[in-house]
Amino acid sequence: MFKKIGNILLDIVITIWFVVAIFVTVCLLSYNEFKVTTFGKSSLLIIDSDEMEPEFMEGDLLIVKRNADNKINVGDKVFYYNSFMDSSVLIYMDTVQGKQPVTKGEMTYLLDGERVSGEYIIGKSESAKAFHKWGSILGILTSKWGFMFLIIFPTLFAIMYEIAMIIELSRAKEEHEEEDDDDNDSEEKDFENVKKVKREKVYDDEDLEKTKVLKLFDDSENADDSEGFELTDLEPEETEEDNEKEDMDS
Repeated sequence: MFKKIGNILLDIVITIWFVVAIFVTVCLLSYNEFKVTTFGKSSLLIIDSDEMEPEFMEGDLLIVKRNADNKINVGDKVFYYNSFMDSSVLIYMDTVQGKQPVTKGEMTYLLDGERVSGEYIIGKSESAKAFHKWGSILGILTSKWGFMFLIIFPTLFAIMYEIAMIIELSRAKEEHEEEDDDDNDSEEKDFENVKKVKREKVYDDEDLEKTKVLKLFDDSENADDSEGFELTDLEPEETEEDNEKEDMDS
């Protein structure tokens, strides 16, 4: 019973790890140019500082949906990308101070005294869904060392373990087949030995019958020879007596 429960728990752990590995891999493959995971119009933001407190805490994971330009108005708080000369990218949250259309499909926003293109706007903060502490976990999993130790190494270990199990099963199958072949060979040998014994017994019986027949035949021949010999021996005596009688009569 305990073994069965242990196997069930192990299956659950492996399933959870497999789902997490797939999710983290998809997150890394869905990075945009700012190294933020995006799924369609939704972005996963990891809050790694306390600059957005008290609205959002450090370590939070936010799901922010991209809003249309006509739905972002002056006074709304929005998340946006802000890149500096050192090429570092930071995610800021600020209040829209103004908006101005540049082209028919492009809008410029005034945030913290700077003009920000609409392509850098992530979405409004009021529509963001927060998951406390999950940002820290996802940050560790999507980091280089975290992904290597928590995803790549266990995956390699699982692959090697499966290969070893396949090799072990193939060896066990070969050994089982060899044992079956040995059993079949021994059975065939036993069957051949039984057949040989039966043949020898038949041959012995046939030899015995032949011996009996030959013995009877020899006995009959000896008997015939002895009778012939006695008749032959008696015939000359009877002939001499007959001759003497004939002489006397004459």
